[in-house]
Amino acid sequence: MKAAYRNCPICKSGQMSKQIELDVYDFDDVSLERNLVIVSCENCGMIYNGCRVDDNDLDSYYENDAVYDSVEGVGSGGLTQWDVDRYNGYLEFFEAIPVNKDIMLTDVGCARGGFLAYLREHGFTAVSGVEINPRCAQYALTNYSVHVDIGAANKLPLPDNSRDFLTYNHVFEHVNDLYRVIKEANRVLKKDGMLFIDVPDASRYGDCSISNFYPASIREHINHFDVYHLQMVLKIAGFDCVKCDQRLASYQSRFVLPTIAGVFRKSTIIQPQHPVKIVRNDALIKSFAKYIEDGHFALNNSRKLVSEIERSNKPVYVWGLGLEFFGLYGMAGIKDCNVKKLIDKNLQKQSRKVDGLEVVGPEILLNVPDNSCVFLTSAQHKDDMLTHLKKIQFRGEVIPLS
Repeated sequence: MKAAYRNCPICKSGQMSKQIELDVYDFDDVSLERNLVIVSCENCGMIYNGCRVDDNDLDSYYENDAVYDSVEGVGSGGLTQWDVDRYNGYLEFFEAIPVNKDIMLTDVGCARGGFLAYLREHGFTAVSGVEINPRCAQYALTNYSVHVDIGAANKLPLPDNSRDFLTYNHVFEHVNDLYRVIKEANRVLKKDGMLFIDVPDASRYGDCSISNFYPASIREHINHFDVYHLQMVLKIAGFDCVKCDQRLASYQSRFVLPTIAGVFRKSTIIQPQHPVKIVRNDALIKSFAKYIEDGHFALNNSRKLVSEIERSNKPVYVWGLGLEFFGLYGMAGIKDCNVKKLIDKNLQKQSRKVDGLEVVGPEILLNVPDNSCVFLTSAQHKDDMLTHLKKIQFRGEVIPLS
């Protein structure tokens, strides 16, 4: 591949092989590139987005464009039942180590601060957060009364040797320069300080129950880890693995996302002159290839459903503008249908457009032609959507795509 592409985030090799190329939409006012080229490293076997990424562009996206401050879903740092189920798993993980509840703990990339509120309710006495999005930080203060400093993971607004424990819940998959972020953590942590890291498990993406090519199609997910490669990058950066497990984040067994959770301790051993030897491991490449193969099969089924609606030229309304939608809109061919409006209950989304199409509230479904079709593109909210459609006696066709 071209040298202008991003090198491996772990071993820095520029030798890569393309695994899949995806065209993923977003709101029209978002500046991030729509095209994803997911590659495997020929040197170490890591999977990552091979397109060159600029730290300033990423920081601007999370500060200004991302909707984590206004959604009740995966990754928003709230206190939904899905979040609480996930936090319960984290707490069990901490107790198994164990982690003292009187430590100075900071959640980096805390979003709306729900995890910090949860920890405080479960006996942790000194918790705070770091978040790049000021609206999220204000939400945490207003709703949970937790202190959040404005800042990025690669430049923490915290003093040297000031924290016992740093948590990174679904952060490392977003990070362009992993070593810069870990170096900052090393600076901030006290002697024997620890990191907790939770990331999606790319070796088990096929177990994810949400939608076709989710979470590979999430544009801001630029690193795709398995246990081996997560442990490798921490080892190279001078952190010893205390505990690292494959886990399942799920809500009532319906929305399943495979993850890796690990605790890593700041090493007290002076690093040797010779760096950690990097040994290629192909297990992630093999499992990812199987995931791609299965994903194409599932996507073809969605395309068949969408193609029938496209040929009928029925008026189409698409409900649910989450991460699933942005992948399905192009890949499943929704964009080629007679789409009239995009629908979402989130008021902040209603002020924006996708592919020139206006986003409106679900009340529009009260006054659409009887031959209309509604595509449901949210796995998490599908049941609520179906209940609403039944309540308003919607007479058109309803097709869940997630």
